[in-house]
Amino acid sequence: MTVPRRGYQGKADGPFYYPLDEAWGMAGQYATVEVREAMTFSCAHITPEETAAFLKKSALFHPHATAIKYVVHAVGDVVAQQHEEIDAEVRAQETLPEGTAVLAASLDGVNVLLNEKGKKTGRPAQRPGLTEPGETPTAYKNAMVGSISFYAPPTQPGQTPPRLACHYTARMPEDHARTFKTHFEAELDDAEALCPPGVTKMIILDRT
Repeated sequence: MTVPRRGYQGKADGPFYYPLDEAWGMAGQYATVEVREAMTFSCAHITPEETAAFLKKSALFHPHATAIKYVVHAVGDVVAQQHEEIDAEVRAQETLPEGTAVLAASLDGVNVLLNEKGKKTGRPAQRPGLTEPGETPTAYKNAMVGSISFYAPPTQPGQTPPRLACHYTARMPEDHARTFKTHFEAELDDAEALCPPGVTKMIILDRT
């Protein structure tokens, strides 16, 4: 469906004003809330290029990968600015899963290849007269992810305890992972506050 709209501009190099956009909350927006949700949800699982191909085959809206990246970055900026309010609202709705016997927390890192300069790794060249740059155009850096899981006791001997719920926290590379640690500790404090005294608490790490 195509909807015509009028645009008004005060001067040749000034911004445009679209009454229709203002009337239905789309001023300054590229896509509707539903379209933005679909694009960002898809990009949490696959790349923007793959999302564009997927939507072209399965949806009535066919954004370009560049437009999808723009929306993802815009939504990410809003979440970053309002993450405390968002986290508080989510936590207010969380309850202890019925039958919880164990609270398990775990965290680990993974090397992510980034499109930014980084220190060149490996041993320096030994041949006389051969010099190498101190930086490379791309670099691997450590991103962090943590999980907080609620388990019920096994119903039979030797059975894997059923996982009732799991909350994930993740963060792209940052020196010493300060933001991740602050967020993860807040999630863990909230999970512990939900648990009665009899719940077993454990942390799983591959190193200390």
